[in-house]
Amino acid sequence: MRHSHLRQLVLASSVALLGLLSGCGILEAILRSLPAARTPVLETVFNADSRQVVPMNPSADFSVGIAGRLELRVRAPARTRMIVNLDNISLPEVRDGAAHPEFAQSGYFRVSNPVPVSPSDPLEFWRVLVVLPTSTGPISPFGYAVALKNVSLNSRLTGSDLESPPLLVRVRPTFDDNATRLPSDVFFDPPDNKHTRSALIARGVTVAGWIVDATAPGDEDVHSTLLLDNDFIERNYRASDPTLSTAVMPGRCHTDLDCLFFPNERLPLTDGRQPNAGTFNFPGQPALTLELNTWHVSKNKGLNPARWMVSNEPGHTDFAYPFNPRFGVTGTQQIEGGSYVIVSGALVEDSAHLHWDAPPPNVDLNDIPDYRRGWCWQRKRRGHGGWLEIHPFDSMRLVAAADSPRQRKHAVMVELCDPDDGRPVVFKNVLIEPAEPPPTDRSLLQFKELIDPRFTDMDTVTTHSVSVDQCDSTKLRVNVAIKRAGWFMATYLLWWAEGPTARPPKCVTHRPPGPIEPWEGDPDDKDPSACRLRPHLPQCNSDAIGVR
Repeated sequence: MRHSHLRQLVLASSVALLGLLSGCGILEAILRSLPAARTPVLETVFNADSRQVVPMNPSADFSVGIAGRLELRVRAPARTRMIVNLDNISLPEVRDGAAHPEFAQSGYFRVSNPVPVSPSDPLEFWRVLVVLPTSTGPISPFGYAVALKNVSLNSRLTGSDLESPPLLVRVRPTFDDNATRLPSDVFFDPPDNKHTRSALIARGVTVAGWIVDATAPGDEDVHSTLLLDNDFIERNYRASDPTLSTAVMPGRCHTDLDCLFFPNERLPLTDGRQPNAGTFNFPGQPALTLELNTWHVSKNKGLNPARWMVSNEPGHTDFAYPFNPRFGVTGTQQIEGGSYVIVSGALVEDSAHLHWDAPPPNVDLNDIPDYRRGWCWQRKRRGHGGWLEIHPFDSMRLVAAADSPRQRKHAVMVELCDPDDGRPVVFKNVLIEPAEPPPTDRSLLQFKELIDPRFTDMDTVTTHSVSVDQCDSTKLRVNVAIKRAGWFMATYLLWWAEGPTARPPKCVTHRPPGPIEPWEGDPDDKDPSACRLRPHLPQCNSDAIGVR
């Protein structure tokens, strides 16, 4: 809170200094450097009493229980200020961390020190604490409409450049009967369920990232894939957040016979570690699967969940959803491949899908690398050879392209698992690169390695080196070897940063020795066996429209 108080003193001093400089050209230069106001971009709502991120409902509002303190986590321009209205009444701002009983009837707000998102992004990450009025209890039975406005410090500006249109956030009590029914409330029961409650890891999980393919109604479910935004996860979740820190992955068997021979091993999702993109990665899963079950009106005898809509699309009139899956909860623009979205829903674990009803003739399934690898992980971490999904998702919110994060950290996974079946010990020597080419000749490759302790035994790793390739500085070289029966998995985040000089030219003579293997997640690698076993992989559905 000291940082927030210091920031406010600096802003006040700056305003006073501007008055002293008003008679010279310095004032004009300073004013021109101050950004215009801009409507804040909402990332999450945080319940400061329960210390949890609040998921968005399908009606685009937030059920906050009995919270008395909410934190709006937004991105907004640097060197600006905020004002908050509650049901059209302006709240006073406080600039310290003390309790303010004098504002008990009205409520008040406090702004924490904003932090940069990335060097290329003009928007910073803000946390605005809103303390709700106590005159009607911790939260009104009717909820609140919170309006957050951004204000420029350039007093010469006018209109929306001086004071932005508001970000409107509607918060409701959990017991509100007017809320739209959550998909996760109805889709763990027949007849339209795809998973039972035994698959559930955590409810109300919120993630963000870039959609691989478009979303559209389907006969069984709406099916899409998300390339996770690691920075969003790290900004909005802490190791202590109970939604993820107490979550347990139950393990899944494909058949009862599997469970007899390979009983499930229950694993903590984070085990108290800081969540990141790797938290949601499983072996063979470079992106997170998103699914929303289709509610069939005829199967359910017309008893549709509260405030769900029946599709009016030809051939889909037996389908009902809480919102149009093509547009998400805001319904203003269609969600396409490459769209940046924020998704909330139930995190579940799916099974490994390792049983083929009709294997190819004269083919030993153990000769298929993906099948052999899947069984290896199923045995190393019993019941965890599958993948994670947000299934069903309760809301999907499209973020406008102009408001999406400027910097994209591309997540790539490298994994090794030796089933100790007499075949050679596995060795990986791979080159990986960001999803997008370097913007300029001065763009330098940056990376971060996230070793996953859930799927790694470092005592079995004999070789482990990670570095920018000496011959091609636009690629990352990952060199890993394991002992017999060893296992290793890591997620690599890659992005670009501008350097002071041009990158060195590519070479052809100084590459270190050793074979270079193709990366299994390469979008051009559509191995039929891998895609049959794991159809959720992005390279397996790049030509699809999102429903399979």
